[in-house]
Amino acid sequence: MRPDTGDEIVDALLLAGHRVRTATDASLRAEGLSLARLKVLKLLEHGPLPMGQLSEAMAVVPRSTTDLVDGLVAAELVERRPHPTDRRVVLLALTDLGRVRLASGRRRASEVSRRATRGLAPARRRELIELLDAIGPPGPVTSAPSGGRRTS
Repeated sequence: MRPDTGDEIVDALLLAGHRVRTATDASLRAEGLSLARLKVLKLLEHGPLPMGQLSEAMAVVPRSTTDLVDGLVAAELVERRPHPTDRRVVLLALTDLGRVRLASGRRRASEVSRRATRGLAPARRRELIELLDAIGPPGPVTSAPSGGRRTS
């Protein structure tokens, strides 16, 4: 079912995104992953990071990152390591199994994306990318509808 934001283009975009996210998450579950878990593994791919930097890179609150990391540690995909010079900081690093799952997760996510867009001929793909690139970020809400609250 399409969302109802009041704009049919935005509704179509949200629905398409939801379909792809749902299919990708379903495929990743076979690897014990999710889109969020895959994102953490990608962020740790180039070396260990402190929890705070990981939270910031994911744009989520530290508590959410802790829960996510706890699950990855339990699955033996990520390990906690002491910081070499600051004992207050714990570094998060990929394990060998984490690297294997990252590679297979990437393959699964790419396959879902290919299947989702396979019906688009090259010219239509380019056209769609151009159209989507033309959609700018929404501006701030400056007034509320009558009876509503202002949101910015």
